[in-house]
Amino acid sequence: MTLDTKKRRGFTAFFIASALITGTLSYAATLEDNLKAMEAANQEAGASQERIQAIQGESQKLANEYKRLLQNADRQEQVSEELNDKLAQQKTEIDSLREQLAGRDITQQRIMPLMRSMADNLEQFIALDLPFHQEERLGRAIKVKQMLNSSSYSLPDQYRAVLSAYQQELEFGRSIEAWRGELQLTNDEGANDAEKKETLTVEFLRLGRLALYFQTMDGERSGTWNREKKTWEELPRRFNLEIKHGLAIAQNQQAPQMLALPLTPTAARQQEVAK
Repeated sequence: MTLDTKKRRGFTAFFIASALITGTLSYAATLEDNLKAMEAANQEAGASQERIQAIQGESQKLANEYKRLLQNADRQEQVSEELNDKLAQQKTEIDSLREQLAGRDITQQRIMPLMRSMADNLEQFIALDLPFHQEERLGRAIKVKQMLNSSSYSLPDQYRAVLSAYQQELEFGRSIEAWRGELQLTNDEGANDAEKKETLTVEFLRLGRLALYFQTMDGERSGTWNREKKTWEELPRRFNLEIKHGLAIAQNQQAPQMLALPLTPTAARQQEVAK
């Protein structure tokens, strides 16, 4: 092998080695660039994914808000319908009340004279009735008449007051009662007017509105109210026990039983009392 040949071969080998080194370096640079590009692409893809998720989240929020607004719109429409129905109902009630108010004056003009007449009749009835709790009962009737003459009370209040007074009087007719009090008894045998009146402490017995009796505290004297003469009259002694039983029944001290008591004084009983 000649020197030139050796030189050519050496040059060729150098050239190949240089090419290999250059190619290797170029490949390494390209690979690094590719890796960097891939990493950048991955980072960009991650960022894009995050943006996509954010956009999706925002879209979901917007969708939920849209649904909520639709629901609110439905509720508002329902509420509006309910309010319209209520307004229509209230308008009907207002129209009815206006009609009632229009007829109120006519009703008042008709009912007021009736109530005043009822109050007057009640006062007269009490004055002519059995003389029990007269002050209380007449006071109630007078109070009702004062309410009817006052503008401070409404028509319903006045009407209730009249009915209440009548109801209380009706209750007296369905009950029996006993109480203690003083009674002035007229004695016809007295020498003068002062001696004719005798004041006694007695037990009163009321049997509904049927009869009113009295008995002295010692149980020795009894009497009844004479409706015709409007005065108290003594009864024969034989009625003392019956009146005593009646007092015990009224005071819940004895079971109810039949009582043999007179309802209207007779001339025979008056003669018996005189004896």
